[in-house]
Amino acid sequence: MEGEFVCSNYATGLATNAEAAGIKGGVLLLCFKGGGTHMLNVFHLTDGRMMYVETTGAIGLFGKDDYFFDLDAGDNYLDMGTVQKIYAYW
Repeated sequence: MEGEFVCSNYATGLATNAEAAGIKGGVLLLCFKGGGTHMLNVFHLTDGRMMYVETTGAIGLFGKDDYFFDLDAGDNYLDMGTVQKIYAYW
């Protein structure tokens, strides 16, 4: 629902549902240079990698959820801006 269900709702919802299923995951808060924030999810995989999950169907994902394995400060994230800081909440 535009304007009512935003990235923080998606991210906390996925984290809550994953935890209920016995999967430990976290929520990431991305802070962009020049202002603005975005939330998404992160999971530790058994092979030692981190998997990031974007569930908003954000612009740049063509309305689809997506996952990926690399995310660092300095990256341009979905044309939202350059990531300045990343905060993880487990």
